[in-house]
Amino acid sequence: MIVDFTVSNFRSIKAPQTLSMVASSDSTFEDTHLIETKHKALPRLLKSAAIYGPNASGKSNLVNALAYFKALVLESATKVRPDQQFNIKPFLLDEESSKSPSEFELTFLVDGLRYQYGFALNPRRFLEEWLLEYEFAKPRMLFSRRYDQRSDSDVYEFGPSLKGQKQKWEELTRHNALFLSTAVQLNSQQLIPIYGFIASKLLVVQSGTHLDLSRSIECVKREESKSAILTYLNSADIAISDVAIESRRGIQSKFTFRPNEPDANEVETSEAEIDIPKFIHKSGDIQATFDLPEESMGTQKLFALAGHMIDVLSADKTIVVDELDTSIHTLLLEHIISTFHQVERSSQLIFTVHNTELLNGPYLRRDQIWLVEKDKQQSTKLYPLTEFMPRKGEALERGYLSGRYGGLPIIKKLAI
Repeated sequence: MIVDFTVSNFRSIKAPQTLSMVASSDSTFEDTHLIETKHKALPRLLKSAAIYGPNASGKSNLVNALAYFKALVLESATKVRPDQQFNIKPFLLDEESSKSPSEFELTFLVDGLRYQYGFALNPRRFLEEWLLEYEFAKPRMLFSRRYDQRSDSDVYEFGPSLKGQKQKWEELTRHNALFLSTAVQLNSQQLIPIYGFIASKLLVVQSGTHLDLSRSIECVKREESKSAILTYLNSADIAISDVAIESRRGIQSKFTFRPNEPDANEVETSEAEIDIPKFIHKSGDIQATFDLPEESMGTQKLFALAGHMIDVLSADKTIVVDELDTSIHTLLLEHIISTFHQVERSSQLIFTVHNTELLNGPYLRRDQIWLVEKDKQQSTKLYPLTEFMPRKGEALERGYLSGRYGGLPIIKKLAI
């Protein structure tokens, strides 16, 4: 489970911005919207968080920062060559920031322990890296790493609780690779669960990227999970009676998020045996089969998300989705969020959204609502609704749309 995520000097984000999933003392919907952690220092976390804000305010950059953080953990030790630089974009509208490192930090729970892991980097190398472990309130340092410019080398410090071949892992960690990733590649059993959370328990779905159908297709191929896909689609009142998978030779598109590529958002294409979903509709005795492009954009998005959602809801994972409400009806959006709250698991949903109807009714607590706007320097500011101390029962949608909480576009009259 995610506790919080902090990023600074990344794209439109200049100063450190933190998204926290720590619940307030509010008792509203506490039986459904919260996760009991059994961690004394951190008793309750939120099951979901919604991020509101105008277009171009930086909502997507927050999601992109999480995707970039994950990509670095997964790929720095295996896919980045020793001579490659990172495609890192700092905040460019400030001279000092444009030359300063970008920094990322994720705090999360694994097997009852809280971990705080982060790093700082510039295009050439990692400048800092650290991992703290909290069994109780006081942290234990597992390792830290700091670049010393005078000696042009990394200075490491290891805590006594980190076991294994630490000196070997240090020697084999390149300047542009993470120590965590390198140590796991070299079979650090102690660090595998920490790496594994980021690799497989954290799912990030960016907007404007190629729809990843792989998880949903794999679910359809297995009879036990296929029924879950059909139930998910039909809960949205989509008249699909069955989904079949057809394999054929063709051009396979795969979205990759590479931290070292000139274009970090790219679609790789190759000729391969590919699985194609076919959607079967029935009307009385008449049956027809449709390809994915023949379905609505809403259905395409729902099918792409279905496998990820089922995976997250059944395995205590966290999914972060940019623009969750795009091409999705309000009632269906409410249904998706309610499902996360009703399932008795430690699954989390973090999403950016424009749909303000969620601010009404039982869908979100006040501490689940976050707002994004830009300051006079065009720098992204992320802040919780609770900063404004809204009253219990306050008309949040009306307050938001009236500008009481900020996070609204400034609309000027169009001169024609």
